[in-house]
Amino acid sequence: GVSNLEELKEHLRKTVSSKKEQEADNNAFTKLLDTIFDASEVEVPEKVALEEAKGQLENFKQQVAQRGIPYEKYLEITGANEEALLENMKGDAYKNLKASFVLQEVAKVENVNVTQEDIDNEFQTIADQYKMDLETVKKALEGRVNELANNIFMSKIHDLLVNSNNIK
Repeated sequence: GVSNLEELKEHLRKTVSSKKEQEADNNAFTKLLDTIFDASEVEVPEKVALEEAKGQLENFKQQVAQRGIPYEKYLEITGANEEALLENMKGDAYKNLKASFVLQEVAKVENVNVTQEDIDNEFQTIADQYKMDLETVKKALEGRVNELANNIFMSKIHDLLVNSNNIK
C-alpha cells in the first residue's frame, strides 16, 4: 500500500511505533495483574490444583504427539520424568487457578458478565471482518461459543482494570 520510499519509511515507523506501544500496554497490564494476584488471598484446594495439573499434562502429551514424538520418547530424550513434570505443572495450575478465581471475583463485584448480545455482536464483527454471511460464521463457530465468550469476558475484564487503574 505504499508507492515510494518515503511512504514505506512512514509505514514502517508507524508499524514499529504501534508494536512498541502495544508491548508497553501489555507489560503494564501484566504488572497490574501480578500486583492484584500477589495482593489477593485465595486458597486453591490441593485436589483442584492436582486435577488442573493432570489436565495440563494430558494437553502437553497431545502437543508432543502432534509434533511426531511419542511421549515416552520425549521423556527419554529430555531425561524428564512424569512426576517432575506434574509437579511443575501443579505450580502453574495454582497460579492459573488463583488468577481465575480472582478475576471471577472482580467480575462478580463489578458485575461483569457476557450476554447473548455480546456473543451475537462478536459473531457480527467476525462476519464483517471476513466479509462472510452471519449464519455461516455462527455455524462455523458453533462448537467454540464458550471460547468466544471467554475471550469477550477477558476483554471486558481487561478494559475494566485498565480504565480503573489509569494505565496509559
